[in-house]
Amino acid sequence: MIANYLRIAIRNLWKRKVYTGINLLGLSIASAFGLLMALYLQHELSYDRFHKNAGELYRLEATNFFNPKKDEEKKTGFFASLLPAIAKERNMLVMPMVLGSDIKAAFPEVENVMRVMGSSDALVWINGESFKMEDKSTAEVDADFFKIFDFPLVSGNANNVLNGKNDVVISEKIAKRFFGKDNAVGKTFKLANDSSRIYTITGVMKDFPSNSSLKYEMIFPIAGDPGYIEDMADRSNNHYKTVTLLQFRKGTDMKQFNAKLETFTQKYFAETIKGMNEDGPDKKKEEFHLSLMPFAQAHYSDSNPWGHFTNLEHIYQLITLALIILIIACVNYILLTLTHTVTRSQEVGVRKTMGAGRKHIVGQFLVETQLLITIALLAGFMLAIIVMPLFNQISGATLSAADLSISFFLKGGLILFVVLGLLAGIYPAFVMSGMKPLSMMRKFSSVKLSPLLSRTLVVVQYATCILLIISSIVISNQMRYMNALELGFDKEQVLLLENPYEYDDPQRQQFAERFAHYTSTEPAIENVTFANFKFGSGFNMNGHLINGQREMIFQIPMDYNFFEFSKIGMVKGRFFDRTMPTDSARLELTEDQFTKGASSVRKPIVVNETLYKLLGNPPLNEINKAMGAPIIGVSKDFHFWNATQKIPPAYMLVGSRWGYAFAYVKIKKGQPLPDIINKIGANWNTMTGKLPMTLSFQDEEVKKGYESFTTWLHTVNVATILAVIIACMGLFGLSALYAVNRTKEIGIRKVMGASVSSLFMLLNKEVFWLTLISFVIAVPLALYFLNGWLENFVFRIKIGWVIFLVAGLVGLLLAIIAVSYHSLRAATSNPVKALRTE
Repeated sequence: MIANYLRIAIRNLWKRKVYTGINLLGLSIASAFGLLMALYLQHELSYDRFHKNAGELYRLEATNFFNPKKDEEKKTGFFASLLPAIAKERNMLVMPMVLGSDIKAAFPEVENVMRVMGSSDALVWINGESFKMEDKSTAEVDADFFKIFDFPLVSGNANNVLNGKNDVVISEKIAKRFFGKDNAVGKTFKLANDSSRIYTITGVMKDFPSNSSLKYEMIFPIAGDPGYIEDMADRSNNHYKTVTLLQFRKGTDMKQFNAKLETFTQKYFAETIKGMNEDGPDKKKEEFHLSLMPFAQAHYSDSNPWGHFTNLEHIYQLITLALIILIIACVNYILLTLTHTVTRSQEVGVRKTMGAGRKHIVGQFLVETQLLITIALLAGFMLAIIVMPLFNQISGATLSAADLSISFFLKGGLILFVVLGLLAGIYPAFVMSGMKPLSMMRKFSSVKLSPLLSRTLVVVQYATCILLIISSIVISNQMRYMNALELGFDKEQVLLLENPYEYDDPQRQQFAERFAHYTSTEPAIENVTFANFKFGSGFNMNGHLINGQREMIFQIPMDYNFFEFSKIGMVKGRFFDRTMPTDSARLELTEDQFTKGASSVRKPIVVNETLYKLLGNPPLNEINKAMGAPIIGVSKDFHFWNATQKIPPAYMLVGSRWGYAFAYVKIKKGQPLPDIINKIGANWNTMTGKLPMTLSFQDEEVKKGYESFTTWLHTVNVATILAVIIACMGLFGLSALYAVNRTKEIGIRKVMGASVSSLFMLLNKEVFWLTLISFVIAVPLALYFLNGWLENFVFRIKIGWVIFLVAGLVGLLLAIIAVSYHSLRAATSNPVKALRTE
């Protein structure tokens, strides 16, 4: 029986090649999109779960006194309301070096402690050749690192690979970079900041998987850190350096442990809590608590010390987009199938007359549906592999064809097979099997199918498409607005070069003076300055007590001419002056000139407008107690951190303890940038001895701040295009259904003198009204969702009526194009054929 159904299904699908092709295209696109989204979501939701001890690992966190105020933490929008509290936490993650050891000694429930201290980008010297490690790619860890975490070693023993203070483990990628095909174990190197110390490679580890929060390429023992012994002996809680992870014994009651940890915390940090409350507002008691975050969940908190995390709101949005595409594909298939059930009415009538029961008719149609879906899934699987590089480029994912395994395809395909088969095939099958044979046997019979269902399906499909079109327009407009936003500083033609020396290298301090000297004779360079930050990164944040509230204030070290270089305006006072040595001199303050228990700058500062207002517009050139420094000027606000948010309070000062991190080079307009960069590179090699040169452009750094939003824009655009294509296929099928059901009416009207244009309008009138209804439904939904999304931006566009008008017209135009073929065909058909049997 099944074999017979299959033969007939193949024959029917082959006979109607056009409609089979349309159905296959829609279902294949939806399947490919669904598989890629499922693969991406599987990857994002699997972070750190591959460790066998993941369930027993917890990250230690502490109260952050400078958390956003409660009214600043409100969640907006539908997706944000679904988020658990984990994604909004802003806890303090670095702990005193000795804390982990003390907790282990106090609690037998703690089996192991792992401390991780991320290092800056290291400069490695091997046989006179220098190699610069990427930022955040090196770390210092406890010796049990490879016993607690499941990061396999290619060479070396996990039990002792980090036992020596000068031992180091590197990744396979770095081993190939440093030594090519040679065995790296036993090889030695030095770091630029400590040429007297020789490190020995004792192990090579496999490159960390893409779904690991830890992404290190070079790992040192934390016991070898120069300040380790001093930090371990210091229990004053003043040296917060390490992220601390605790591994608990299996079966530990975490609720009971948290209660004991709270008692321990209040005793252990008693002096810290006392100091924080000495100058508290109205003697209000500041609270301090330690808490535990499950390591497998820590990746989804934006309080992440490893610099990258998965935004759960983004995950929910992607799931919704994938479901939308699949639902539209199912609706499309149902509409097209309903069209062909009408043209196959005689076939079904003959089968029923010959004795076929309802279950046989249902079985035949379901087999056809499942066969089509099976082919579509296979095509979708191949399409997913083909477009995977493009998907990675659009979404920022790192998927590979190996991730789309046969096992994954079978599991995902089986779900899609069942869901699509039931959603798309069950209704048409039961509709056709329930019809009376006599009404189906006439050659020109017009079988009437439920108009309510077909109209509802079209409205659901097209309302979703118009919603996506509106979303695409709004997001595009917002991104254009952000790119054109006045940031308060000049970002054009500005080249950034990173100081190549490490923090404790004496030459780091000399970098600014030497670089300025080498570039002073280059006529294509307009100006040079230095600072410790670039847009969005490189800041220190210090806690100050202002008006009885603890505030986190950004500190921006810069050179004397930075304001002039960046064309940042002055509100009052003056900027730094190189002819005034006091502008960079450290001040000695009396106890009544600064606030105890808070930071004090002790150097002349320029504050931005936001901080000046927060301080209550204090007089200039006097010691400000809250800042512990004299304010010599107030600059206009400029964006330096994140242009999607309010400009935070900040102060600027001259000089840096470790030398400036970045050189800013202003290139004159009209100059060939490649030639200028080559000239700078030649001077760089002479000045640094051919140390690696890391450069970028200021406008590119600004764009990086919008990368997540740009990725979302691309994803929505792709989803919109796919949804519109599939929906137009559904309208194409629906127009055929309308034409078949109104064949005799059209024939009569043509005999009575109706024109082609009037018949075209008659056939498309319903499509027009359905599109209008879809538009009315889509607009309030778009307002709700997009206003919630725009809450991510302090500076945002207003959603005006023009956007809705454009989206509505685009939707209507696409709908008319989709139905024109069958409408024109019916309007120009010979009425004799339609009326021959009357």
